[in-house]
Amino acid sequence: MKYRRTQPGCIDSINAAIKDAPNITTRKYIERYWLKTRRSWANFGREHSPLLMQVTSTNANESWHLVLKSAGKMRKGNKPSYSLGGVLVLIEECAVQFDRRADKRALDAELKKLSESFEYSFLNLFPATIQFLLLEEIRSAKKKFYSDHGETRELGTDFRCECHFRRAYLLPCEHEFSSQYLHRFTPPDYEIDWKAAADQFDESGMEIYWTRTKILVSDEEVFDRWDIQMTHQINNGEKLELI
Repeated sequence: MKYRRTQPGCIDSINAAIKDAPNITTRKYIERYWLKTRRSWANFGREHSPLLMQVTSTNANESWHLVLKSAGKMRKGNKPSYSLGGVLVLIEECAVQFDRRADKRALDAELKKLSESFEYSFLNLFPATIQFLLLEEIRSAKKKFYSDHGETRELGTDFRCECHFRRAYLLPCEHEFSSQYLHRFTPPDYEIDWKAAADQFDESGMEIYWTRTKILVSDEEVFDRWDIQMTHQINNGEKLELI
């Protein structure tokens, strides 16, 4: 269910779990906490946003809460009291620490030179953070290719993949890399355009992940209203041309 891309598919998986549940208590639990709350946790509710597809846990929030509790000396059985001003100062101090840590990691990433970049020069086209993502895909593709259980994934007619990584990060994935560089399946006309993939970060950097989204419309009446409006505009345009 973690990677089911549509709500019907998610419901099918949940119903299968309900059917295989060992007792009525488990079935009721799944119906109450899985089926009825699916929009809050299921993957299909994240498919419209690359950023939401990347965030698959609450680890970042839990880490932030832990820092706040530690700085405020909030432990079980210990309830320190703070004024409103004291709370704001505490939060600001913790935020400054987080920002400094993020800046240091960003600087370290910029200074590092990946050894794989000498073999695959296209890595140098990308920001350092993206290079590490692509490197993980390259290593995964190689590991599978040279293992006894190497697998090949069927790609589309344009030799592009639709795996979770591809949809979440908008980048060539291990399957596309494997097809082109390891298995040599990809024809020259369909080879990965690394420059085009890198150019999307030039203008807005990593912001592309929270500014890009898909708008899904399932109401047929919306399309009907759109068709009527567009037909009306087209007819008016034709009349203006005749005039």
